[in-house]
Amino acid sequence: MASADYRLCDVDENQRIYLAMGTNYYWIKEDTTCPHCGRRDPDEERIHIGKSSCGWCFSLHVDPSIGVGSLDDWIERFDTGFIEDEYGDRLSVGEMMGVIVDRYSHVLFDEKKWIGYLDEAEFHLKNQSLRGPNNLLRHKIGRYCVGHGAGTWDLMVGEFS
Repeated sequence: MASADYRLCDVDENQRIYLAMGTNYYWIKEDTTCPHCGRRDPDEERIHIGKSSCGWCFSLHVDPSIGVGSLDDWIERFDTGFIEDEYGDRLSVGEMMGVIVDRYSHVLFDEKKWIGYLDEAEFHLKNQSLRGPNNLLRHKIGRYCVGHGAGTWDLMVGEFS
């Protein structure tokens, strides 16, 4: 798991999941936080970078209509604003990159227990997934996943959280 993302889950030797929660990340062009009351301008530009989910490749949100079609496009944008997670915690560019590209699962695919499914094949069928890098699940290319990154991220379109 990416060391920079403390909200990623992990699995113990009995394959019990703990700290299992997804985290959304946002790019914010300009900080509009009032230094007196701490409130933000409701019209502040906040763009969804993507979502980190336990055991999956990072879901990198791409939207060509705003000039973001790849990780490289996001990297350019990162230097022009700041990054925050859904809990309001700021991340450095290096931390965000760690969440996206430094991901792995401790459990090998052949050792995973597909709880609630007959087997791995049924899991993939019902979740539109396939085996990805570093023992991570990867989204199957289709309606919402428009491509796989060169590493541990998938290119996702549409609204998701």
